Amino acid sequence: MSFVNPLALWLAIIPALVLLAYFIRANTREKHVATLFLWEEAFRKSVARAPSFKLRRIISALIATLIATLVLLALCEPRAKFLRASRPLVILLDNSASMAARDNGVDSRFDDAVKLAKRIVLHKSDAQEVLVMTTAPHAQVVCPYVSDAKVALRELESIEQSEAPCDALAALEQARFLQSAREDASILFLSDGVFRDAQLFAEQIEADETFHWTALGQPRGNIAITAFSSRRNPSAIDSFESFIELANYTDQPVDVALELDLDDSPIDMPTYRLEPHEVVAKVVSNSAAAGGQLRAILTLADPNASTALNARTDDDQASCVLEEFPPLKILLHGRHSLFVETVFRTQPNVEVEIIEEMPESVPEGALLVLCEETPQTLPKGRVAILEPRNSCELFDLDEPLDQTVVEDSLDRELTRYVNFRNASITRARPLALNADYDAMIYAEAPETPLVIKLTPKSSDSNDVYYVFNFSCESAALALQSLFPILFANLVADARGVSDYDYANVAEFVREESDLSHGLFDHITASQEVALAHAQTPLWFILAIAATLLACVEFYLYARRKLE
Repeated sequence: MSFVNPLALWLAIIPALVLLAYFIRANTREKHVATLFLWEEAFRKSVARAPSFKLRRIISALIATLIATLVLLALCEPRAKFLRASRPLVILLDNSASMAARDNGVDSRFDDAVKLAKRIVLHKSDAQEVLVMTTAPHAQVVCPYVSDAKVALRELESIEQSEAPCDALAALEQARFLQSAREDASILFLSDGVFRDAQLFAEQIEADETFHWTALGQPRGNIAITAFSSRRNPSAIDSFESFIELANYTDQPVDVALELDLDDSPIDMPTYRLEPHEVVAKVVSNSAAAGGQLRAILTLADPNASTALNARTDDDQASCVLEEFPPLKILLHGRHSLFVETVFRTQPNVEVEIIEEMPESVPEGALLVLCEETPQTLPKGRVAILEPRNSCELFDLDEPLDQTVVEDSLDRELTRYVNFRNASITRARPLALNADYDAMIYAEAPETPLVIKLTPKSSDSNDVYYVFNFSCESAALALQSLFPILFANLVADARGVSDYDYANVAEFVREESDLSHGLFDHITASQEVALAHAQTPLWFILAIAATLLACVEFYLYARRKLE
């Protein structure tokens, strides 16, 4: 026999003190009385019962000493080697996302699994070796084969709950490989059975007598966020859209509220009704010029609704980073009109600066707008040319046309939400593009292209040139109302967000949120196997014995008082 807490043996003096206290006699005191008539009768009865009184006193002394000894041994936490064989054990601990579910509303399934694993390690025999593995985010050995219980307990304390899915098949393969390193080793899997390929996993361990599966939890209802992402609106950089996928893994309809926070500041709280076992995708539009951490929080709309509808709460929150774009600096050069300047100044998150001299290159994060004046050699960077009046390295110009009609207009990037088709355009010029540049034409007339985006064919260049081959100032009033949208598209494309989509959608593993499925029917019978590895500790048995003896001693004490 060995002790988990041998330092408690220093308290062995307590049983000796208890025994000594029973045999210490109190000093008798002399008392003068008027007569001994009554005392003599009482003394004769006391002498007749003296042997039985002494015997009861000795029995009480022994019982009290035994109680103190049992309590002392319980504090030492003894472990008996004869309770179980020293067979090596591989503990496979499921720390995946579904293990965060709380069946009793207090401890999670992961907490219960760790407690059971500690109980097994704490009360194993001294010679038994234990290996501990986890399953998420991948199969990993956290504690190699050790016989020292303190080492295994320390490693169990260090295991953290993961938000990743359970990689059960890989964990089973690695556990069997480690099992082969020890003769007669067995595997104990502490899991709720909620993971991908659970049926295939059950088939692989069905005939394995060395594999034991302990069930944790039971089927539960749950609501969850299964996907979440956001993007900036290309046409309005101060607004954004959020893509959210919600799931109801219960057998009844549920009303939910979705709170959206940006850096802990609430911005929206729509409500939805989810039908039983329904997965829906929602797109929510909001406005916020600043960026930061965007967080979605899913709650039951009815605060009095049963908590059984949502056993997992960690999948009720999701977050992503809303990209923050610094202000785009617009450099105006040339003979621009007040109308053009005003349109640019009204764009969100821009800084407009009027410059007199042509820069050699456009700074990063800036857009150079050339109004009418076009040098032969253009600066490097992002440059927009409004109503060009002379040729340059990009194109050759001819005499202006008094009026022309737009023949075609694409609904893309620069001309999104702007339909130029059949519109009358003034002061457009026939334009021949340089073949050294790739040109994307967004609007054109029979005689000439009108809205063009040109990029050098050389792959090492990041220069972009925008050409608007018409007059903004002399256009009709109805056409002028489209220019703010046109220039907003220009600003968005210059920022590099015109093609920004729901990239890298944060998808969560639905199998880990669907607590209504799993292999609960396959594993509930194996609970006894884990308890066999974690037998009732000796200290508990000793404590019960001490309690029973205390009851016997109280009975004897009560009898003495009555007599």
